Amino acid sequence: MSNLRSKRVLVPALAVAVTAVGAGAWTAAAQTDDVRGSERDQVVSAVADAVTDGQVTDVETSDDPGEAYDVEVRLPNGSEVDLALNQDLAVVSREDENRDDDDDRDDDRDYDRVLDAGARERAEQAALEAVGSGTMTDVEASDDPGEAYDVEVRLPDGSEVDLALDENFAVVSRVDDDRNDRDDRQETDDDRVLDAGERERAEQAALEAVGSGTTTDVEASDDRDATYEVEVVDADGVEWHVDLDAAFDVVDQRQDR
Repeated sequence: MSNLRSKRVLVPALAVAVTAVGAGAWTAAAQTDDVRGSERDQVVSAVADAVTDGQVTDVETSDDPGEAYDVEVRLPNGSEVDLALNQDLAVVSREDENRDDDDDRDDDRDYDRVLDAGARERAEQAALEAVGSGTMTDVEASDDPGEAYDVEVRLPDGSEVDLALDENFAVVSRVDDDRNDRDDRQETDDDRVLDAGERERAEQAALEAVGSGTTTDVEASDDRDATYEVEVVDADGVEWHVDLDAAFDVVDQRQDR
């Protein structure tokens, strides 16, 4: 996938308008980016002349020399095109993602495979049996050779243990944090354990924001404007990062790259 400037925030591509262009159908996304109204319509129309079939997923103003707008378009085959337009709405540059980007994205999705409830429960049980007692803080799939699951456990004394399990839920490695790690963690609250109620409400709020999908991670956030961070894989396999405040309202939502 093409390298996107950090200022961009992608939004769900919810179609609100379709215009026939040549033999293709052009779809404009919901107006949640920073160019709106008639100005955005003009930009979308100009892009439709350059890419005859696709969906605009982001329209942003640009501060690069000779450029006025940055536009992202998702093509019917799932690939993306990045276009730069000048003040006269003429396309001054175009960047298409290449095959290697597609392969890398597919690999990333394999590594971030979603764990079903049964696998998550068995991994948690195996980890707790290995350490004796504690609280689960994270369970996720692993892409390391010989490992299937990564599990983090917080012990009663506040220290943490990282466990790697194989596909049969047997422990293949264990790493205990040291004193310095514990001191650093005490200075922040981003690793605090969420209770079941918080986790459930955060998952529900994130899924409602994305539309549908499966949560892969829920944790406390140390960002000033966010209390919870939730990772969601939607029905199309796209990964989303959703930040929520203390009232479980969305403060930021973006696709993970």
